[in-house]
Amino acid sequence: MSRRFFDKYPGSTVWAGVLPVYLPLAKESPGWPVAQDSPAMELLATVLQASRELGDYALQAACLREMICSSQDPRALFSTLIQLQLKVMGDKVGALQSLLSTYLLADDDTSRLALRMHLAEFAPVSTQWDRAVDQAALEWSRLKVLRALSLTMQGDISAEAKDEARLADQLLAGIPDHWPPQGGTVGDRKLLFTLPDPSVTPPAIIRSVTPPPARGRVRVRRIPKKGKPTHKGKEKAHDDADTSNKENGQPPHPPNAFGPSQFPARLGFQGHEPLYKPPFPYPSYQMNPEPYWSSSFQYPYFSPYISPYSNQPYMPAPFDQSPQYAPPPEVRADPTAESEREGSKKLRARVQQLVAKNMNLELEMRKQKEITKEREKIEAFAKQKKDAELASAKQEAEEIAAAAIAAAVEKAIKKIKSKVAEEDEAVSESNTVARKEV
Repeated sequence: MSRRFFDKYPGSTVWAGVLPVYLPLAKESPGWPVAQDSPAMELLATVLQASRELGDYALQAACLREMICSSQDPRALFSTLIQLQLKVMGDKVGALQSLLSTYLLADDDTSRLALRMHLAEFAPVSTQWDRAVDQAALEWSRLKVLRALSLTMQGDISAEAKDEARLADQLLAGIPDHWPPQGGTVGDRKLLFTLPDPSVTPPAIIRSVTPPPARGRVRVRRIPKKGKPTHKGKEKAHDDADTSNKENGQPPHPPNAFGPSQFPARLGFQGHEPLYKPPFPYPSYQMNPEPYWSSSFQYPYFSPYISPYSNQPYMPAPFDQSPQYAPPPEVRADPTAESEREGSKKLRARVQQLVAKNMNLELEMRKQKEITKEREKIEAFAKQKKDAELASAKQEAEEIAAAAIAAAVEKAIKKIKSKVAEEDEAVSESNTVARKEV
């Protein structure tokens, strides 16, 4: 499965491990990206059967995901995976991620209606989400797909629109104050998490309401004849620069920090890259082990600072270089994700063993085929030689038989001729005697 398949479509693609979750911009659907079944399906089926016999549910789920990515029509595999995650493993988040991936297979009204009904069953019981962005982002993806299905089936999207507005407020409460980086208002930041209305064409550029802070230009009182500013003018210029920064309420920028000129001047609605990706100035900390909503996914509406710091009591700004900063505590590991990773490792090891065994079997089969070919060549040569000898012996026998027959015929002819001569002689003698008597 190629990840570049979705680059030509306007929506966003989020990867739930190895499964793609396409979030349409309006109601488009790229379809399933696999054109034909992979040769590895037989090996994966063997591994799946072995994991079922062992009772390893995490390995079964990992194997089913790999089979889905290798199948041309994985509808039955998706159904098996969702039932396993929902009914056996109790993994509601994983089941919803798998269900969102089936949007790529909803190509008729029946499948769209069934998908919409299943997605409605995953609606949250409470209207108040906690500030964990992975849950809010998953709900945002569910509403995104529901809106696309409603638009495709020409249904009412007012309920989805209300949920989108509520969810935008919840997401807005969990993002840091420095996002967007140009100091926009609350309304500007809310646009990042509001789904675009397909009936309204969004502007290509949305500029921030608040102007960027002043850069502190050098102002010189007078210019001497030599064309150089005086020392007093330089000091005044630095004083003006510091005053302008303080008046705008902005802290002084560190020497190597990101200035306002390095931030983007627009917030586009489309695209597959994050709007803001500065080099992270802090040490790398442990992220959420769930691969679906990590900070490295390609998501056009979320700040890259949300996932690592969403559950932490302290939210540092990107310009914070103070030594009093303490790294946040480690995020709790998800046992489901850990078991899935272990299952994936076991699956990869098992697949490698099966591939090696398959390669050895192929080598043995090739050797047997070569030996069989050589044996057939020897047998064919021996048979050809034997046939030639038999043909030669037959020809000699025929020649001998023909010679014997010719000799026998010649002997018989001579015998007949001698007998005829004797009879002629006897007849002539009898005629002579008869004449004498007369």
